[in-house]
Amino acid sequence: MKQTTFIFILLMIVSPNLRTQDVKVITGATLIDGTGRAPVKDSVIVIEGARIRQAGAKSEVGVPKEAAVIDARGKFVTPGLADMHNHLRDGFSQGRQALTNARRLLAFGVTTVFFPNANLQLMATLKQEAAPDNSAYPHIFGAGPIVTVKGGSLSGELRSPSTADEARLVVKEMKAANVEASVTSKEFIA
Repeated sequence: MKQTTFIFILLMIVSPNLRTQDVKVITGATLIDGTGRAPVKDSVIVIEGARIRQAGAKSEVGVPKEAAVIDARGKFVTPGLADMHNHLRDGFSQGRQALTNARRLLAFGVTTVFFPNANLQLMATLKQEAAPDNSAYPHIFGAGPIVTVKGGSLSGELRSPSTADEARLVVKEMKAANVEASVTSKEFIA
């Protein structure tokens, strides 16, 4: 619980709502960098605006004079979490609800979200909102609508090409929408 609380506090410190380039430094925490290296005890983390600029052992990282210092002795700092399958909605609601849910995920320490089977317009909106460094949302990646056969068993927004040319048009549509992946049903592949 203490670790989760500290991650939340850290996120609030580097909150995307910070619009200035204030310099903050977290000192004394045990830093787990996610690379497999041993945790760094008594670390120093330098944050400028919404970016971590430097992190490491106290003996290696200096504290800038103008920085606001946060004493985090006894706490832990870990990398953000990645949610690799989240539709960012409750039930069938979308739009603003997806943005609200994305903001909640960031508050819980989720800094990256993969959104499968997304409406292309919604995906474009989410990506636009999440793109700036000072965004209140995690980084959002995703796939567009499912590509499947006509009359298949899936529901929701689908693309159901009947010919190779139609399939190529679907691929071009997805590429133009800058989706990072495509979801294809087993029915389409079979």
